[in-house]
Amino acid sequence: MIKFNWLLLSLTSLVPIIIAYLWFNPSVYSRIFKGWNLSQFNIHWTPSSIGILLVLGFMYSITLSYQVIHQLHFQSLLMNEVGFMNQEGSAYKDLVYIFELYGKNFRSFKHGAFHGLLNSIFIVLPILVYGRFASGSSWRFVFFQWLFWTICGVTMGGLICELY
Repeated sequence: MIKFNWLLLSLTSLVPIIIAYLWFNPSVYSRIFKGWNLSQFNIHWTPSSIGILLVLGFMYSITLSYQVIHQLHFQSLLMNEVGFMNQEGSAYKDLVYIFELYGKNFRSFKHGAFHGLLNSIFIVLPILVYGRFASGSSWRFVFFQWLFWTICGVTMGGLICELY
């Protein structure tokens, strides 16, 4: 049975903060996106904002863990079976047998990074585009934000899938 890895998910929740510190730094994005007016990007790094960003990063880590580790889905199918939570019964024995055979399948950085990319395309991008239509922001703004979340999703998904 796969246990919840609090430490890894806590560490990967730092990834968006580290990438945001670099990505939204004017000296970085002015070099990458020459000629773009991105002056609206300015994160105020206060203790409360860092705390909020850590909580949100942790929530994103949990969400990505269920997307990149397929074994968690199979395990959740058996939770209601008799004796499963006490690590006994036929369902638990079946799970142990299946994990012995297939427990390491699709558990690589590359696989997690791929799912992080899919997450950014099919979840993050539609949200940003809807936000663009609601707020009237530019397509450059949407593209800049989407690239940020793509880098975060790919990195976090890869780390979670490889190290969980």
